[in-house]
Amino acid sequence: MTVKQSLRLAFDIGGTFTDTVLIDEQDRILATTKKPTTPHNPTLGALKGAKRVLGEASATWGQV
Repeated sequence: MTVKQSLRLAFDIGGTFTDTVLIDEQDRILATTKKPTTPHNPTLGALKGAKRVLGEASATWGQV
């Protein structure tokens, strides 16, 4: 049986930048990024950040 690692995404959506952090089960930071905030739709900047950190860590959405 294979146990998938459970990961967490954290976002800080600010006026200029959106910070994204990918964290593992032991609260270790696996990847971080800073993307421009998209004021018309803040979720777009957050999504770009999420895709970036997941790619850097070779992680999948299913692990989050």
